[in-house]
Amino acid sequence: MPMDSFVLKTKNKIISFLEELRVWYLLGMPRRSKERIAEIYEICKENKCGFFENTSCGMCGCPISDKSIIKNKIMLATTECPHENKYWGPEEGFVEKKAEIVNRKETVNIKNIKTGGGGGCGCR
Repeated sequence: MPMDSFVLKTKNKIISFLEELRVWYLLGMPRRSKERIAEIYEICKENKCGFFENTSCGMCGCPISDKSIIKNKIMLATTECPHENKYWGPEEGFVEKKAEIVNRKETVNIKNIKTGGGGGCGCR
């Protein structure tokens, strides 16, 4: 893959995940349970969409895993499968709220995000 293509693909993955994080933050940072994360990860691993890439979604580029960490799209209760078949969606109560937020141009100052200090972001 030519470097320009790699850089563009990486940039698009980062932008996609940052947008998911923005919406999640503006909706109060709701998290899925560990059990629900495991269920969704199994759906992704079945690869019905054909885009599962082990540690990321090949369709949107977001990181996915069976872990309850912030660098996991599945952990964010506001996210959904980007495939047209929507193999999984936002948790109950977030569909309408997410639709409102997505179109707002409100920005987020990442300095204001608190992860709880106990490794919620995957770091210690």
